[in-house]
Amino acid sequence: MRRQVFARVGGALFALVVGAVMLGTGARLVRAEECSNTFSSTYELIQRAVFENKGCTNQVCHGEARAGGLDLRADASYDALIDVAAATVPGWKRVVPGRRDLSLLFLNLAAKTLPGQYQAPLRPMPLDPLPALSRDEVEAIRRWIEAGAPRTGVVAGTGELLNACLPPPEPIAIKPLDPPPPGQGVQIRM
Repeated sequence: MRRQVFARVGGALFALVVGAVMLGTGARLVRAEECSNTFSSTYELIQRAVFENKGCTNQVCHGEARAGGLDLRADASYDALIDVAAATVPGWKRVVPGRRDLSLLFLNLAAKTLPGQYQAPLRPMPLDPLPALSRDEVEAIRRWIEAGAPRTGVVAGTGELLNACLPPPEPIAIKPLDPPPPGQGVQIRM
């Protein structure tokens, strides 16, 4: 008798779990089809969801005033970030593709959102009174940087983190390192 009751309860629980998974999957499919917040690349999404929507591009910050020499407006931000020396923290670059730990952008943002885990070399961003980014926003920037900080293309999972629709991710080409000087080591290409 106990086995029959357990089997029925276990079977019902299994059906509930499977139903929830199916419903969750169906909900994501419908959401993607009805998405009105669509972007062509992860960077385009970060530009809007973080730099523009969080106040980074306002006049007194990294907009017209170009605080710290950084312009985060859409027409200038990518070129102002990637492999560019930071004006405010000597020896640091704003974004080092593939290296969040060496990217001032990531460390400054993460230090305000997750102060127990990260420390900004100069100060956490955005400055008060602007609120910290959400954990999902910081995670999207981390994934983007660690995927090589591409201008185009989609980094897996960033659309979900920033509540937007992106095309399916495809392999992202990462710029190879410069070859070593003649007679000094080798360069392996993938």
